[in-house]
Amino acid sequence: MIGKLLLRICFGALLVSIHLHGYSQYYNQRPDYLKANSFWAFGTNAGLNFNSGVPTAFTSSVIGYEGFATVADPATGDLLFYTNGHQCWNATHQLMPNGSGLLGNVPLYGMTTTAQGAVVVPVIDSPGKYYLFSLPNSDAASFGLYYSVVDMALDNGNGDIDPTRKNILLDTDTLTEGMIAIPGNNCDIWLMVHAYMKPEFKAYRIHAGGVDPVPVISNTGGSFQESTFRPGYLGTMAISSDRNKIAITSYLGDHSYIAHCGVWLGDFDATTGQVSNAIKIIEQFAAFSAIFSPDNSKLYVNMAPLWEIYTDLYQYDVSVEDSATIANSRTFIATLDYANYLKLYNDTIYVSAFGKSHIHRINQPNNPAASCGFQTNAIALEFLTFSQMGLPSDNVFPLSDTFYTHTDTFFCSGSSGGLILNTLNDGNDFSWSTGATTRTISADQPGDYWVIYRNSCFTYVDTFSVTQITLFTQIDVSGYTLTATGGPFVQYQWYRDNERIDGATTDSFVVDDNGNYTVEVTDINGCSFMSAVYRVNNYSVGHYHAGSRMIRIYPNPAGDFIRVEHSDVLTVTLSDLQGRNLRTSNTGVEISLKGLSKGIYLLRIMDQQGQWIRTEKIIKQ
Repeated sequence: MIGKLLLRICFGALLVSIHLHGYSQYYNQRPDYLKANSFWAFGTNAGLNFNSGVPTAFTSSVIGYEGFATVADPATGDLLFYTNGHQCWNATHQLMPNGSGLLGNVPLYGMTTTAQGAVVVPVIDSPGKYYLFSLPNSDAASFGLYYSVVDMALDNGNGDIDPTRKNILLDTDTLTEGMIAIPGNNCDIWLMVHAYMKPEFKAYRIHAGGVDPVPVISNTGGSFQESTFRPGYLGTMAISSDRNKIAITSYLGDHSYIAHCGVWLGDFDATTGQVSNAIKIIEQFAAFSAIFSPDNSKLYVNMAPLWEIYTDLYQYDVSVEDSATIANSRTFIATLDYANYLKLYNDTIYVSAFGKSHIHRINQPNNPAASCGFQTNAIALEFLTFSQMGLPSDNVFPLSDTFYTHTDTFFCSGSSGGLILNTLNDGNDFSWSTGATTRTISADQPGDYWVIYRNSCFTYVDTFSVTQITLFTQIDVSGYTLTATGGPFVQYQWYRDNERIDGATTDSFVVDDNGNYTVEVTDINGCSFMSAVYRVNNYSVGHYHAGSRMIRIYPNPAGDFIRVEHSDVLTVTLSDLQGRNLRTSNTGVEISLKGLSKGIYLLRIMDQQGQWIRTEKIIKQ
């Protein structure tokens, strides 16, 4: 009997500590995420390093208004490379040999200016390789979505764009300026974009097999179907920390379509990539950037009132899914510079400051607006470096987790080699409690066995509680009736001289000849045991003397009756070969065989004291 219990912790503190790094945390609060996003390169040569816990400014080589991505090592936090979607620099701040001429985020007036024009995600199952996605500028005469592959093994370990995988066109549609990556639930990542002038979210699935060129399309309907609505045009997207909510903004600096600007909020399914239940929560405002609070209860939005060029920072309560309630919860926080970008890192929200040598910060974003701790000019940048509109996009990778299984299993005593234990999933780096490093092992002793192994996303811990099943039976004898003891058993098979006796499959058997008898028993688990031999050597057919008198049995073979002649009164019982009683006579004179099929039967003879005398094989013709 085998039972499995998922997520059962069986190894005490060691495995408990592994499980704490699972989905119990939001993806953007995990140590590997914080390390991978610990460097920011943005604006005009600006840079911040968060590895010490306090953001430290440095000078980068990047130049652009917006649309940045910076990648650090998720294990060490070391800078790997950064990009503005049009060029790519290595950790020494040098342009990669093939790092220029990337399509997407095409410079406008010398500065890249696509709100979320660059997103980087890892090539799953290929350590050191990254997909670099680029969006074009909405005002440029370009379209589509492109990606290239950064290989950190190139250029002597400094990294470079793979020249054979550069500027690959993924989407020929005209898209808006919002683009984010979201960890999926199946060792995958969703790249989210939105069609221009159409109510369509597009989710491109990135998995171990590559980038799926066919997106999951969500037609969100409702207000997204307004013919002149431009969701995400000059705006951005944001995903909640629990990956259940997605927001998209629309911002037009000239306010040409101010009636169709605002913020839309929808449900996101991290398993399917689908967006549903979209509602319009803000309108008549040119909304540029939005971000969720770490606990997912608040939405911060940077937006401009009608005909104004400055922007205000607001907080909305999105804990209730009702557009009117959310709209009415709007609370003013501060007036900002112009088209400021909002970025969540750890438990803090950072706010760009257009053309300034500093950025702002919201220190307690889970709190109501009055106590959220907005701080202007919170972080100073290096001299002669400047923040512009954008901050780097989030680097995400497949979520890793530890899955626990517990299996109760057994092996039968006497089985050759014991039990073969096999891991329940594919993986590598197998480490068994026995010291073995193979996928399967043989267990020939009872006890607990465990194995730890992993694949590109998950760690597995399989536990096997192994028991040994030992059976025993012996043959009890009553006259010529043999009975198997012990049990319970679900199957019996009798043998004579190691030959199977057909039809002898009950716990008792009446012998019909001399020989060496054994019985094989089987229990509910399928384990079997063969008894010791019981030898029968006193069985005979024909005349038999009881005391000084002879017993005569005739005719044999018989027709409709069999007669037993003896001077004493006998009890005679006729049975079939399975031991079932068919006829009984207390006079011991004659037994009727009428109605019985042709075949072999057994005649058991007892004296007046009930003592067994003999058993005779009878053949009915």
